[in-house]
Amino acid sequence: MFRHHLTRETKDEPIETDGAVRKGVFNASIDMGDGGKRENILYNGKIDLIDDDNQHNEVKVVNGDFPPDSYFWEEQSKRYYWQSFFGNSTHLLLGARTGAYGKYSKTRPPKRFPPLSVFRVHKMSLTKLYKGAEASLSKLPSKKQIDDGYEDIRSLLSLIREHVTDDGDGFVFSRNEGGGEWTIKRDDEAVADFKKEILKNIPN
Repeated sequence: MFRHHLTRETKDEPIETDGAVRKGVFNASIDMGDGGKRENILYNGKIDLIDDDNQHNEVKVVNGDFPPDSYFWEEQSKRYYWQSFFGNSTHLLLGARTGAYGKYSKTRPPKRFPPLSVFRVHKMSLTKLYKGAEASLSKLPSKKQIDDGYEDIRSLLSLIREHVTDDGDGFVFSRNEGGGEWTIKRDDEAVADFKKEILKNIPN
């Protein structure tokens, strides 16, 4: 899994493994802002990497070198932060990768690195990722800020609390990536596999 993430050429490239995709149920917690109440969020996703401290780390590849450029902070940091947050990751492992041959300086003399190859790995804490994104995005008030994500989650959780009233209820909440109103649909079949994963991971 680690090798795949740091060498794949497209996000849709299939994983070359023994056929087993490692998945886990992660528990994230968010302050609801109403007197200290917190809500737990169970997230079923693929496991990128487990470190020596038995902590889950997200693995991403970025084109370019470190420190990350403005494109990383302005366009990618929010998505990476929230993926790490829901995956209960303490760190993000970033692989710096060259671009296509001739278009990226390190693929040309004198270095001659192979195209689309990882040449440096950087481990970034989730706290540092948050602070970097916050500082960069604050200069662009027209863009969605990283803290807006917390408000979006609180709003969604309040909506879930309103509609999901009984244990075992299965609903799908969806909306367009740009925002807008949530579409709410009762669909027990669609969430059946997720419920099985949750039940398998709840301690007896």
